[in-house]
Amino acid sequence: MLLKQKPLLAMYNSDGTIERMAAGEVAMHQQWNGAFHRAHAQRATLTYVYPKEGINLFIDNFAIPKDASNVEEAHVFINWMMQPENIAAASNFAKYNNAIAGSDPFMDKALFDDPAINTPQDKLARLTPFKLCSPKALALRSKVWTKLKK
Repeated sequence: MLLKQKPLLAMYNSDGTIERMAAGEVAMHQQWNGAFHRAHAQRATLTYVYPKEGINLFIDNFAIPKDASNVEEAHVFINWMMQPENIAAASNFAKYNNAIAGSDPFMDKALFDDPAINTPQDKLARLTPFKLCSPKALALRSKVWTKLKK
């Protein structure tokens, strides 16, 4: 199926999606909603859609590597970011929602009505969380991907 699709594609590439969409070099691209907003700011005719086939759901998070040397500072930063006014500023800038209670009053009101940020109720069933693949499935995916990129 993927080999059949390949001639219809311009490329397999997740870098430069904003620039390609803004310039009109491609008709569509898989983009996260923050990237869509940056492209849309440059080309107002772009539309964010939820494919009927579904899309992966993602959630950004803060993590501290187990071998980090500045653990205390990392906690200070994370705690600062989790303050409602700070995470709202990040949401307003990056055009991503957040899960911090109390941040709503600090967020741009337009974000709440934006279907690229707040998934419409009738599209929620299309969101699928990422699942870890078995080593066997990962090996198969790698084999298929290598053949596809040739």
